[in-house]
Amino acid sequence: MDLQQRYDKLRWQMLTSHSVFGTFVSGLRLFVNQIRSVSLLRGRGLQNALAQHKGPIGEEHGALAHAAQHYKGASLWREAKLNFYKIRSYQGWEKARAQNDFNAVRAPFDALLSAQFNDAAHGKSYDDLLALQSRGLNSADVKILMADSYRRYIKLNAALLKVAPSNLDAAHDKWRIVPEAQERIVKRIMDDMGVDFLRLSYREGAHPACFGYGDDVFISMHYDENDALKTILAAVHEAGHALYRQNLPRNKAGQTLSGVAGRDMDEAMALIWEQGIARNAGFAAYLSRVIDEETQGAKPISADAVLMRLMARGAYKDRANADVVEYPLHGIARHDVMQQLAAQRLSVGDLSQAFNESSIAYLGHLPPDARAGVLQDPHWFAGEFTDFDNYFMGQHYALHLYEALSVSHGEEALNSAMAEGNFTPITNWLCQHVWQHGALKTSQEIMAAQGWLCAHAHGYESFISRKFL
Repeated sequence: MDLQQRYDKLRWQMLTSHSVFGTFVSGLRLFVNQIRSVSLLRGRGLQNALAQHKGPIGEEHGALAHAAQHYKGASLWREAKLNFYKIRSYQGWEKARAQNDFNAVRAPFDALLSAQFNDAAHGKSYDDLLALQSRGLNSADVKILMADSYRRYIKLNAALLKVAPSNLDAAHDKWRIVPEAQERIVKRIMDDMGVDFLRLSYREGAHPACFGYGDDVFISMHYDENDALKTILAAVHEAGHALYRQNLPRNKAGQTLSGVAGRDMDEAMALIWEQGIARNAGFAAYLSRVIDEETQGAKPISADAVLMRLMARGAYKDRANADVVEYPLHGIARHDVMQQLAAQRLSVGDLSQAFNESSIAYLGHLPPDARAGVLQDPHWFAGEFTDFDNYFMGQHYALHLYEALSVSHGEEALNSAMAEGNFTPITNWLCQHVWQHGALKTSQEIMAAQGWLCAHAHGYESFISRKFL
């Protein structure tokens, strides 16, 4: 767990570094840290202990055994090369995005894909990588849920087009707030949500992100001067991560059990705030008051105007800022493309065209350029090939958990508390049902306790129907 914590801190330092030298040093240390982690997990001592263990592995060692199994027999030389390819590919993505030219990353990304999936002796499958990030999850289950979600989206969308506001002007003057005021707003919201700033490191960085565990959690924030609501929702998202990571089992600190249940549940704990809790009249009233107070009345925005923006559809075309209804479509579109790449049914040379075609098929629009298309997200180019499956699953966990929370407390009572800036009923419920488990249970096991079925998108349909219809 110490190596994981160090890994997270180094990633945060890279993201928030304002010098080329600082980024290089953090990147080099990150590379060494990863090799040390693999060396530990493949080490003879751990592997022998697991091999000699009689009977099933207990819950308390499940996460460690799972990671060790993934790296059993791994070649350190291959892992070193793979990490080198990840660094080169990510650097290529940064250059390609700046130039709005996919060709700038094509060669290093092709090398990374080959190293990850085409190595006959040591290559890992798509499902191997998905399970490493989210224990117990496999692409077959994800695909079933994606198919059900898409069917429900098609059914709901015809009705939604008639009633839901869409394409509101995101860049209206009232949402243009200077970064200094945005930082005050963001920190106040995080504090009210329950984030412990005494155990948090906070910096401005290239984009919003959250890392770390327990007493050392790190947040990077980025301020959009033209659209403060975009910044605020990103902050609510990252605060959701921070709350989860700060409230993992303290009596298991330093052990693998003090980690998150999986990348999928980590995303769920952010998305339940951004896409569930924040899409309420009570939150809108709270946010209207906070903006007014933190800008000294310079940006009066009524609670009704805030709620209208929160519930608008189609204001943004990118994945990170997509509305609640269309968010899963971005995951489905990316899943299909990456599955083809991993199975070598699609060449890197055809990736940009395939991404655009998938966007048209699922989202109904063609990205205007590479920056808004295949280069929109860095995840694939950093070797995080299954991340969009985790984002997709995270939303479905989040919306189902939100529905369970609403039933437990009553949405009217939740709205009244939120309007006063009181989020304690929400954090207490999340602690009881998710946070306290740490990595003792898989995400699927946590959700099973809430009556969630992998094959059906009930939470998604229920939430969208109640909130938008």
